[in-house]
Formats: sequence, structure tokens, C-alpha cells
Amino acid sequence: MFKKIRAKQQLWNIRRSSRNQLSKMDRHLLRDIGVTPTDALNEIRKPFWRG
Repeated sequence: MFKKIRAKQQLWNIRRSSRNQLSKMDRHLLRDIGVTPTDALNEIRKPFWRG
């Protein structure tokens, strides 16, 4: 049970970190990774528990 909780926490931390990094990217970097600014904004606005 504790392994599942820890795994979920790690997943949430990864999501939070990824979305934080995404929020710092400019349009050129977003284009390089194939993400539109609108898609990035939608992802950034998600709570960390939503995939």
C-alpha cells in the first residue's frame, strides 16, 4: 500500500515539475517540441492530480 502511495506522489511531482517547465518555455521552444501555446496553457492549468 505504501508503494502505491509513494508511486502516486512521484507521478504528481513529475507532473508538477513538467508543467512548471512548460510554463517557462517561449513560443519557439514550444514549436520545437510540437506544442501550441494554447495546448501548453491548457496543460499548465491542469491540477497536478489530473493526467
